[in-house]
Amino acid sequence: MKRKKELSKEARFLRMYRQKPSIWLQQKIRIEPARYRSQEELQAWLDRQPADSHSWAREQLGQGRLKLDSTRSYQTQALDMMAVPGWYAFQWCNGAAKTATAALFVHWFLDCFPGGKVLTTAGTWSQLKEQLWREIASWATRTKMPIAANSAPQGIGKTQIDIAPDWAAFGRAADQGATFEGVHAQHVLVLMDEAKAIKPEIFESVRRILRGNPGAHFWWVCLSSPGSPSGPFFDITNGEQAHRWTTLRMSAYEASRVDLSVVKQDAEDLGESSPLFISMDLGEFPEEGDDVIIPLSLAQSAVGRIVNTSGRPVLAVDVARLGGDETVFGRFRNRAFDMPLIYQGKRTTETAGHLVRMRHEYGTMAIDDGGVGGGVVDMALEENLNVLAINAGSKSPDPHYFDLGTNMAFAVRRELELGQESQDDPDVGISLPEDKRLLHQLAARKYEVRRNGQLKAESKADMRKRGEKSPDRSDTLNMGWWVRAGEVVGSSLSANSEDQRTTFGGLREQAL
Repeated sequence: MKRKKELSKEARFLRMYRQKPSIWLQQKIRIEPARYRSQEELQAWLDRQPADSHSWAREQLGQGRLKLDSTRSYQTQALDMMAVPGWYAFQWCNGAAKTATAALFVHWFLDCFPGGKVLTTAGTWSQLKEQLWREIASWATRTKMPIAANSAPQGIGKTQIDIAPDWAAFGRAADQGATFEGVHAQHVLVLMDEAKAIKPEIFESVRRILRGNPGAHFWWVCLSSPGSPSGPFFDITNGEQAHRWTTLRMSAYEASRVDLSVVKQDAEDLGESSPLFISMDLGEFPEEGDDVIIPLSLAQSAVGRIVNTSGRPVLAVDVARLGGDETVFGRFRNRAFDMPLIYQGKRTTETAGHLVRMRHEYGTMAIDDGGVGGGVVDMALEENLNVLAINAGSKSPDPHYFDLGTNMAFAVRRELELGQESQDDPDVGISLPEDKRLLHQLAARKYEVRRNGQLKAESKADMRKRGEKSPDRSDTLNMGWWVRAGEVVGSSLSANSEDQRTTFGGLREQAL
């Protein structure tokens, strides 16, 4: 009799947790759920900002479209949506704890549906293993009461939890649809983190799981910040498939977890019309024309990729003198790009001094030879440095491009596309740092098709006319990749002082 009462009590709790997941969260996890911001806080902050700033937030607030209530948690709201099987999309801004929320979904599901299966994936293997599954493991250590994952005989693996033969959660790389087949259970959760970077064929494979489980209870959950206005995540939240999905949207103005000082800084650094600001802070899909060299989602897909970093690094330097432009030192360690040194308002002699100091670290140093960069090239050559002068305005070795700068930009685009197609191949593509200005500059530059069919990148002067700053960081990336690719094919980049300004175009033509 006592055992029956205990089972009856467990069944009642299980039913309650299924019907009200937020109670499960409150009783089992040590967490202060992320809350919405209060209307009073946002209004007071906006009142302190210039009247012509944050126009989107002011308009949305005036029309009552923002979710503002500090007594409510958007994390518990998201979890309570899971009470009913269905297809759910979370179109959230950056910094709102998407991945932590995804991890809590996994633990709630495993705890409440014995015998259930959880299939997880993400835009990249790195995102899946290093972020989502680390969150899953972390939350399993912050419990008030035992949860199902704690009872796994082998513990929580790097991408696997095996509680029983038919009760598990596991991760699959989003590169081949075949890896998503054969998932059968009475209760199935498919969770996609950073879903904007997941290919259409993977979405179709998940639909096959649904068709292969007639009568089963099925949850399909996609979480992501927006990217380019195309692809499956756009379709399920704003496109042709949106009517089939329940979508919860959230901006940084609404999420108390995002400090408003960060929003202010992003608006000032990127501009409120920047595709990156619209995606990252507003949590909206930016408008994106066909005349952008590198779409935002393409740049975002390269952030943090795991790539080959072997070999001697290559340095590229975009030179500024005084004023608001930046001098950027960009480094390629094989396919991984970063920017170890960035500064403003310093003399060209100091830039040359940094090159002398770095002379033994790099196989080749490429320097922007346009404008004030030419003086740095001269000083570097006087110090017998192995430098390569790059003039973006010079003739392109490929007649399809108006100039070398355009050719370099499209070379980066091609490599980013290859990396997006083969996300988990370390010998393909480029890895970018999570640098907001770099991503903005990559996504901001447009191009035109000239009457003779040549492609021509937008000039810096034309970019400034529409409010953009000099794309110093993206120019450095383009130059660095151009030189790095030239070294990979075995072209000798050493030449005498006079030849170095003219030779590299021909060498690069051989590489192409």
